[in-house]
Amino acid sequence: MTAPGGLKANRTAAVVFGSETGNALDYAEEAGRLLERLHFHTVVTSLDALEPLSFARFDFAVAVISTTGQGDLPANARSFWKKLLRKKLPPHYLRDINFTSFGLGDSSYPKFNWAARKFHKRLVQLGAHEFLPRGEGDEQHEEG
Repeated sequence: MTAPGGLKANRTAAVVFGSETGNALDYAEEAGRLLERLHFHTVVTSLDALEPLSFARFDFAVAVISTTGQGDLPANARSFWKKLLRKKLPPHYLRDINFTSFGLGDSSYPKFNWAARKFHKRLVQLGAHEFLPRGEGDEQHEEG
């Protein structure tokens, strides 16, 4: 079905985040607002609020993930992460998911953006399709 202006009607997007201090939440909310301006029906939520296969009900998924500690995922993403690490998951488990990810980190730490990199790699291992290359933000960058 096509809406006025040639856009597909009822396009959906999930913007999920893993955030310890609120930075990833802020970026996820901004991405959600942008997607709504682009006429997507958008949901913004923490990773732990979803099951891995629930991504598949959205046309696109955007993950915004901060790295905490020594390359760890934030507390509100760890349950989701543990589900992705199950050894019994087949390599095509997430084949219906179109996603991209953006990591927030600080390059002065040895495991810069480690959490987002691990997360992204695991989604690809499980068959998810990357529609944009992974992005990485660096707190040490001159523009913040």
